[in-house]
Amino acid sequence: MIHPTDDLRIRSTKVVLPPVFLEEELPATEQASSTVFQARNEIINILRGNDSRLMVVVGPCSIHDVHAAREYARLLKTAICRVLERTLPHHARLL
Repeated sequence: MIHPTDDLRIRSTKVVLPPVFLEEELPATEQASSTVFQARNEIINILRGNDSRLMVVVGPCSIHDVHAAREYARLLKTAICRVLERTLPHHARLL
């Protein structure tokens, strides 16, 4: 007898729209575009050694549970504040 072994703990599934549909419905604002552009340039400078700052990459590769993502963001912000208080105290107040 073959026992069921696939997807035993999955309660439900939900279709996720491809990013292109979201880009059409929610186009990036000028501020969002500027933020991404600036951040990418800063990252390039860090990776090339032109900027001495430490870059830390954290986070999930994707988000499937909005409530868990918000909790993760809250915990991450707390961790960021703790690190900034130890390394750059004047920046911690900006968060």
